[in-house]
Order: sequence, then structure tokens, then C-alpha cells
Amino acid sequence: MLDFWHKRKVFDYLAIAQTEIRKGLKNEDRVEEALRILTAMGDIDHFYRCEKDGELDSQGIDFLVYLEPTRIIPLQVKSSEGGRFYHTNDGRYIPCVVVNRFMVPGEVADEILAELKRPVEPLEHRDEGFRNSLVQQLIRAFEKDRETSI
Repeated sequence: MLDFWHKRKVFDYLAIAQTEIRKGLKNEDRVEEALRILTAMGDIDHFYRCEKDGELDSQGIDFLVYLEPTRIIPLQVKSSEGGRFYHTNDGRYIPCVVVNRFMVPGEVADEILAELKRPVEPLEHRDEGFRNSLVQQLIRAFEKDRETSI
């Protein structure tokens, strides 16, 4: 049986998790709005938002973006540069866009287009210098997160 202190600690962790989930869903809503803009402008053909906790979501895919009717690119949405760092460096080759509450739909749309055009290269194909710089990239990502959260 958990004592009061441990119950309180579990409750705090659950509250933090719920806050992060809500933040992620709001950012996915921002991306959906930006994708609607890109569809209206003709930059993409259409898109599909994956079901929460569905098969694609469990593989790190939040949206399927159809650049053309037969060309599909998966897209992951993250709320921080640190989240993107972990997503892209754990062996996933899925484009990932970072969105926060300060971004307007046009900025989100630009970020999405840039990410969809960026080549994604498997980590094992990158040179030794790149692999050695991963720690510095992580530090920069967390510093950038700290700046945007202030």
C-alpha cells in the first residue's frame, strides 16, 4: 500500500503527463490548421490525421501528408527541440516538425514545408564527426527549448 507521500508523487506525475498530452494535442491542432492552409494554397494535395493511440501513432506518425495523390510522407509533431532530437536519433526516419503555442499558422506551414523537403538520412549512414556532435546538438536543442518557454 502506498503512503500519502508516494500517492502524492504518483498524482503529481499523472498531472504532468496530462498537461503534456494536452499540449501535444493542441500543437497537433495547430499543425492540422497549417496543413489546411497548405492544401488550400496547393502546396500539398491533402493530408490525413492519424488516430490517437492508433497503429500509426504508436509508430511515431501523427499525420500522413500527400504531396501528390501517390506520394505520401509521414509527419511527427513535437512540442520541443529536445523531443525532436530524441525522435530523430532513436532510429526513426520520420520527418518531425516542432510547434509551440507562440507560432502563427503561417509559421507552422513554413516549418512543415521545410521539414517535408529535408532529406532524412539513416543515422548509421552519417559520418563519425556527425555522430560525435549529437551531444552538442542535444545541448543546443534544450537551450532553444528553454528560450521559447520563457
